[in-house]
Amino acid sequence: MQDRDGYLWVATFGGLVAVIAAAGGVQVARHVARRQKSELARLVLRALWSRSEAQHVEIGKGYEAPIVSSSLKQVLESGKARILDDLEAYLAAHPESESTRRIVSEGIRSSLTLPLRSEGKAVGAVFFSSFRKGAYDDSHVRLLEGIAGHLAIVVTKSRLYDDLLATKASLEAANVELSRLARIDPLTGLLNRRAFDEALSTEWRRAVRFRSPLAVLMVDIDTFKSCNDTCGHAAGDVCLREVATALSSRIQCAGDFVARWGGEEFATILSDCGPGDALRMAEWIRAAAAEKRIPHAGCPSGIVTVSVGGASRVPRSVDEPGGRTSQADEALYAAKRAGRNRSEVRTG
Repeated sequence: MQDRDGYLWVATFGGLVAVIAAAGGVQVARHVARRQKSELARLVLRALWSRSEAQHVEIGKGYEAPIVSSSLKQVLESGKARILDDLEAYLAAHPESESTRRIVSEGIRSSLTLPLRSEGKAVGAVFFSSFRKGAYDDSHVRLLEGIAGHLAIVVTKSRLYDDLLATKASLEAANVELSRLARIDPLTGLLNRRAFDEALSTEWRRAVRFRSPLAVLMVDIDTFKSCNDTCGHAAGDVCLREVATALSSRIQCAGDFVARWGGEEFATILSDCGPGDALRMAEWIRAAAAEKRIPHAGCPSGIVTVSVGGASRVPRSVDEPGGRTSQADEALYAAKRAGRNRSEVRTG
């Protein structure tokens, strides 16, 4: 329904994902409240589709204009069609209308604008224009209102579909974040016990398949209870975070993991790591904790130290991952019995 010497374009608020949704919607009726007018003034129209016989189109697909500076504001507020028989005269009376200025510069001389409304809300506008003055009358309005109604439904459904996709994406992102948080110790930011067990099971199966050694190190803060009793739980939390940072700085290879096992105990998984390398890593971890020089009045050295116990070997298919953790735990307590601030690694 287009004059050959003009063009039509369809515009909605912010495209199919309507900015109108973010603004809470704009009710268009005979009596528009001041608040609703204010919301309408903040919205932006974007042209979604355009067709013209003209070689150059000033208001084509993708054109955007704020409602406050657009001559379409009256149409959207009233919800009624508007015929402008002489756009040059209209521009002279409304020089602030940027969209009118653009189309007049193309030679457009008359226009018909119909609001796109769905459930009493403005969702956009459809605009017909001609190079001739007085090209439209009420018969065109009656004929084209049906088209406008169908376009409004299309725009609304598209907006709802995009809203649904956005909601789905938000839910998926929230689920990913919840899954991540379920695996993280909130105090230290390390993996928690559950995530450690899952990682150990995965790395265990990989080690069995490739016949490669797998090491587990258990790390315990020496005389941590004394630190809590002497300095308070807040200082104890700081100590745990600092030790966690020291561990993270050393455990960075692919296939290696560090977790808070519970209380003042931490655990690491070292892939493709034999007994010798496991002992070197244990000493490296012990030195990293000491280098933090976290004050601890209850420790003989005056600073926080850790003891490390480990176990390493090539796992067999009949072995259980939990057995490696138990061996590392036994080595840890052997290190503590031997005087603390030391490392022990077993190969059984």
